[in-house]
Amino acid sequence: MYDMIQRMTIATRTVLLAFLNDPDVELFGHQLAIRTGISHGTVYPILARLARAGLLTHRWETQGENNWGRPPRQYYRLTPDGRELARKEQAAAERKALRAEMQALCARLATTTKETTT
Repeated sequence: MYDMIQRMTIATRTVLLAFLNDPDVELFGHQLAIRTGISHGTVYPILARLARAGLLTHRWETQGENNWGRPPRQYYRLTPDGRELARKEQAAAERKALRAEMQALCARLATTTKETTT
C-alpha cells in the first residue's frame, strides 16, 4: 500500500492533507492545484502515485455530470488507508511545527536570560 510512496515530499504531503479538510468529498486535479498552490504538472503525477498506492480512489465524471462540453474530469477521494496516512502525516507536521516553536521559544528565553544576567 504505502510502498509506492517511498518518500513523502512536501508537495505530496500537501496534496494528501488537502483531502482532510472534507474527506468525504471528491476532488479533481484542478481544484487541488488551486487549493494547494501546487502546479498542475506536479499535482497530477502525485494523484496518480497516490492512487496506485491505494491511498486514493478515482473515477471519471459521467456524461450527465458534465453539461458544459468540457473534457470529463477525474475525481479523487481518500481511501480508508489514505485517511489513516493523511492523519498520521498531519500529526507529524503538527509535532514538527510545535517542536520548532518550542526551540524558538527556548532560544528567546536563553537570550533574554543572558541579557538580564549581564
